[in-house]
Amino acid sequence: MASASFTRDEVILALDVFYSSPKGRVTADSDEIKELSLLLNRLPIHPVENRRADFRSPAGITTQLIRFRSSCISGKKGQNVGELFFHVAFEYGITRNFFPGFKRLLIWAGKNLKYVERNI
Repeated sequence: MASASFTRDEVILALDVFYSSPKGRVTADSDEIKELSLLLNRLPIHPVENRRADFRSPAGITTQLIRFRSSCISGKKGQNVGELFFHVAFEYGITRNFFPGFKRLLIWAGKNLKYVERNI
């Protein structure tokens, strides 16, 4: 069974932890990631019977956030990074001036270039 995609609410919570950490550096053994994992496992978003044993584990959350961070730095969307992470980050403007490649990612995500240039 494939892992369930992150929902918008889960992405918002994950990005909050991500941007609260120094320079977007997260580790699976940090208290914040462990707490996020516990919270995401308590939420009734995904039916328990459809979850894998490693559902929203600290390692899985960290991996997704590291992939997101790498994509932002390189300006190229990684193959296994949920597109919703970029849409939510753009919507809240929380990556402005944080990662050098983010402008290219916004263009990739299909955003209007004039809007992007005015807001970055």
